[in-house]
Amino acid sequence: MENEEKIIFQNEAAGIYTKDFFFVTGKILLQLAKRNQVPLLVAVVDIDDFEALTSEFGNATGEKLLELTTKLIEDHCRTSDLVAFMGKGQIGLIFYNITNVDAKNTLEVLREKVAKNTYLINNEERYMTVSIGGSIMQSRINAGAIEMVYEQACMAVETAQRKGKNCVVVY
Repeated sequence: MENEEKIIFQNEAAGIYTKDFFFVTGKILLQLAKRNQVPLLVAVVDIDDFEALTSEFGNATGEKLLELTTKLIEDHCRTSDLVAFMGKGQIGLIFYNITNVDAKNTLEVLREKVAKNTYLINNEERYMTVSIGGSIMQSRINAGAIEMVYEQACMAVETAQRKGKNCVVVY
């Protein structure tokens, strides 16, 4: 038992779920979605230019921006939606039983909320943007493991960034 790795499910300081919790719970939600034949949206929110922000203002400021952005997104999600830190300026989302149209609209609203919010950095108000990628599991075609659906969401967020950032792409 000495070498057993401890899995932390919540960032205790911020009260936000972690990547470990995201994947453990995501597996359960994916199985539920398959059984009930309802769609499941997995999305990745990537803070645009996060590395540049942390380089300019330091890791502590970057982590605080990630925490504030996560909380902002969490406040605009349903209580049944999962919002978690994924690391490196990314936030993971899982929405159970959401249609294609609602998924795209919901992610657009979240993108706009972040873009309209001001952040105080070094006593200066700044705006930030996010690129969001999503993958909807709605059939047996992409109904593999949660990691597979998450990877598709990561590819979608990369597409959003190549399109110029501050946009939403859903596969």
